[in-house]
Amino acid sequence: MSMNKETARKIIENNNGPVIRHHIRDMNNVPVGTLVAIRVGDDIRYGWSLCNTKMDSPNKNVGTAIALNRAQKFWHETPNRINPEHIAVIKDKAARYFKGANV
Repeated sequence: MSMNKETARKIIENNNGPVIRHHIRDMNNVPVGTLVAIRVGDDIRYGWSLCNTKMDSPNKNVGTAIALNRAQKFWHETPNRINPEHIAVIKDKAARYFKGANV
């Protein structure tokens, strides 16, 4: 998916409500992915994005926008490359922030 920084900024700004983010970093502490959580009604929806570091340069806003699009479309699948510890972190953050929602 090709997305420029301006489009990414607009997607983030147009989201209704807060976005909980967790950035995934590689061994060199470079951001390579983003997990987000948003609340829609009584449900918490999750989205993800991963950067192909061989072809792309990491950008947190672009990663957040891609993950946000997936969360808004109620994306169910997470790739196997995402460590389950990262998924547990975003679910814990979302449960604490969105009290009373279905995790």
